[in-house]
Amino acid sequence: GAYLRMDWLALSIISICLVKKRKMAAGGAALAFAAGLRVFPLLIAIGLVLKALVVIWRARRLTIDKGHLRFAIGALVTGALLLGVSSAQFGSFNVWYEFVDNTRLHLETRVTNNVGLKTVLSYDESSNVRQAAAPHLDDPFQMWKQAQQDTFSARFPIYLIVVSAFFVVLARRVRDEEDWIVLTLGIGMIPVAIELSCYYYSIMLGFGFLWLQSRYAVGASLSALALFTQIVPITTGYNDEIYSAASLAIVVFVFAITVMRPRASASIANQREERLTADR
Repeated sequence: GAYLRMDWLALSIISICLVKKRKMAAGGAALAFAAGLRVFPLLIAIGLVLKALVVIWRARRLTIDKGHLRFAIGALVTGALLLGVSSAQFGSFNVWYEFVDNTRLHLETRVTNNVGLKTVLSYDESSNVRQAAAPHLDDPFQMWKQAQQDTFSARFPIYLIVVSAFFVVLARRVRDEEDWIVLTLGIGMIPVAIELSCYYYSIMLGFGFLWLQSRYAVGASLSALALFTQIVPITTGYNDEIYSAASLAIVVFVFAITVMRPRASASIANQREERLTADR
């Protein structure tokens, strides 16, 4: 299990690297392979989809960038191959229905170490683990799980507003960015749209690629975020309190990194180009 968790992370990171090298088909293939291990890496591609839609909107006609087309073809071909090979290996296509059911079960199960916007909106101090745990029941967290579900249901409109706002922010940011930056910013869809167990948030390392555009700001911000997640457990021993606070910090970080576009003069690539021009 731990091996597969690292596989999807490595493939997602490789996908961004390949896109940066303008190997779009290979980048799409790598991301599709990652999604074959864990479905949610597909969310990373939403930034690229939004950029493609912005291109169509601006042109007022159906036009697809060749790079985006190659990325899509690489992803679709790899996905089709994975479906075919896996179905043949297990003797039936039904294995993928089981995969979908298992993924749905994972996403719907309330656990105390989930992270994401949904975790933030499900938390209520009056019904946290400290208050709602019942050790005498067969499932000590039964009351807590129900309270989480009820709280999120009551706050669902807020969830829709925040997710919609992030879509708008992301679409505005990606329209003039390079594809590798767009794919990196797409990582933000994971904590905003869904909640996952805390160990999956190693994907936040992907934001480190933006160091190439904004130098020290991203590295310092990521380090501060990591430090915060280590300080929070000192203040409480209850997982739901720890991961609710960490979730809020991650969502704020994602919005901030998406909204605040570095000035072009601050990027390493532009500084290198300026030095080359000066040398000439």
